[in-house]
Amino acid sequence: MFEIDPENIESLSWSLGNRVTTDDDASREFTLEYRGSNREITAFAVTEYTTVLRLRTPVGREKFYGVANDDIDDRPATGNWIHTA
Repeated sequence: MFEIDPENIESLSWSLGNRVTTDDDASREFTLEYRGSNREITAFAVTEYTTVLRLRTPVGREKFYGVANDDIDDRPATGNWIHTA
């Protein structure tokens, strides 16, 4: 789905990820859902250079990851992932 070098992904605490993605300056860029489950990934532009990805599991747990905007590509979703927003 995303071809990002794992060394370029920064795991964020839940409190930090939640705070920056609900801030007025954060804008939702896209959401991908996994067919057959309630998993989803939502991307938020939080600065000029940084995107935060929120991974939501089927039971509602959230994990947040910071990545450089340049590492997010504009290719369409593949496999069982579909764009929903």
